[in-house]
Amino acid sequence: MLGKGTAPWLQILIIAAIVGNGLSDPEQLLSISDLQNKQPFGVQPPSHGYILLWWLCNRVILTDNNIKALILSCNPRLNEYSFHRFDNRWDNSCGCFPLPNASNVEYFAIGNLNSQSCRISEHLDPEIRLYFDLDIHDESWLRYKNNVRLIISLNQGDSIVRSIYITDHYHPHRTFEISQSLISDIRTLPLQTFMNSVGYDQPLDFVCRSNLYQGRRESYVDDCNDLLRYNTEITISSWEGMPRVHWKNLPWSDYYGWIGLYKSSDAKNESYVAWSWTNGNQNNDILISTRINPGMQARYFRSKGYNAVLASPQIHESCWKDPTPISTHPHLSLQLVFNDQGVSGVKLYVSKSYTGNWREGLENAWVGFYLLHKDSKEYKGYQYLSRFQRGTDLPEYEVYSDGYAGPYMSSDLEARLFCDSGYECFLVSTPHWTC
Repeated sequence: MLGKGTAPWLQILIIAAIVGNGLSDPEQLLSISDLQNKQPFGVQPPSHGYILLWWLCNRVILTDNNIKALILSCNPRLNEYSFHRFDNRWDNSCGCFPLPNASNVEYFAIGNLNSQSCRISEHLDPEIRLYFDLDIHDESWLRYKNNVRLIISLNQGDSIVRSIYITDHYHPHRTFEISQSLISDIRTLPLQTFMNSVGYDQPLDFVCRSNLYQGRRESYVDDCNDLLRYNTEITISSWEGMPRVHWKNLPWSDYYGWIGLYKSSDAKNESYVAWSWTNGNQNNDILISTRINPGMQARYFRSKGYNAVLASPQIHESCWKDPTPISTHPHLSLQLVFNDQGVSGVKLYVSKSYTGNWREGLENAWVGFYLLHKDSKEYKGYQYLSRFQRGTDLPEYEVYSDGYAGPYMSSDLEARLFCDSGYECFLVSTPHWTC
């Protein structure tokens, strides 16, 4: 209790501490009904926040039954999926920390879909970008639609998920914690069912309602419904540094159907780098004679015009594989990647928390490129770690590259690290290439 003799400045400090502590524990949402009632992402026109929440619970968070905990399938410290560190700073406007100010906890945020300020967000699944990319001329919606953020808290230095928070751009009064029971509920629901349950009853026709679909033919809605009903997919993989396009379950046998390849999702439909007829095949794959590049996208067209009805995910430089930790050197991780010419290489990540010389003891270490299950002497390219050059750092890692000394990227390629100039001292292997 504050007495009359308490100094005014101390009274203010005590009150701020009481208020701050209260606001540092966001309200917990326990059920789908809570999501409906609280409307943390506002009302329609829609927000991408609900899809982002479903994606996080179903695609990124895994259950580790051995430790009975939720873990992340990616490393947010490497900015995977556009995760970035959230600094839980004191907010003077409310006299509080936005989130619990616990020790040994790290916070990471995701949700900025503005490709100008967060380029890597372009590689998120198409359904996440559905509502963000829709061509809706609603100024109030456009002004606020990129405010959605999801924040995860992790134990210091590991991937165990402590909590998930949803927030309207970190506003303390519009921040909620997602309970474990709600996470479990979301993981049992297909995307469409979940969206319906929170009040979004329109079909998720993301495959052709994006801004790629620049024309508005009369059959527009029918195309969307057909693609959804047939569960149509189009993807890109790499073979000898060239793109192989796969498609399945096309609803139509279009005589003039064709596939266009694009440097990135930003490219206009007319600006393809290569193309091929589909010859009326509803399920097929074709190898297109051009060099594959990170970010490449394939699009399907039903006729000779430039109205794309289906776009593939962009292929990622690492096939979305996390760097592989080196157990004997825990401050180092190795990642298989490819460049704009389709040539394979590796990146070496060095934790900035390491204060020693990471090259010490690895003076003769080298990386070899192999096809899966091949003998260590059957390498298809190699590079010594001593020749690695430093590239663009990440906030928590120095990043080094071998200069792309491997062969053209193909399925089943992997990189192996050896600690000396021979073949016996094997340290680690990256996952083999599956894209």
